[in-house]
Amino acid sequence: MMRRLCVLLVCALGPMALVSGCGGGSHTNTGPTSGLSLKTIKQLNKVDTQKTLAECEQNLNNPGLPANQKPLIATECQYIRTGNNAGLQAVDKQICEVQAAAQPEPQRTTLRAQCKQL
Repeated sequence: MMRRLCVLLVCALGPMALVSGCGGGSHTNTGPTSGLSLKTIKQLNKVDTQKTLAECEQNLNNPGLPANQKPLIATECQYIRTGNNAGLQAVDKQICEVQAAAQPEPQRTTLRAQCKQL
C-alpha cells in the first residue's frame, strides 16, 4: 500500500517538479528548458495528469481498499482532475497518516515520520 502511495505521489507531483525544475518562472533560455517549448511541457503535463488520474480511479475502484481510505482517495482523484496541487498534497498527507496507523508499531513510527515530510 505504501508503494502505491509513493508511486501516486511521484506521478501527481511530477508535473509540478517538471515545470518548476524547468525554470517555470525564469525568462532566460539558459536553463533546462532551452530544448523544450512551453507547448511541449504542457503536453507532457497533460499526459502525466491523465495517467495519474487513471491510476487514482483504478485504486478507488479496488475492492480491497479499506473503507476509511475510500473518501480520501476520491478526494485525491478530484484534486488531480482539477489540478489542485495544494489540496492534493494535504490529502496525500492524510492518506499517509491513515496507512501508517494501520501498521505495527516499529513501521508506524517510521511511516509517520515520512508523512510529516510530505
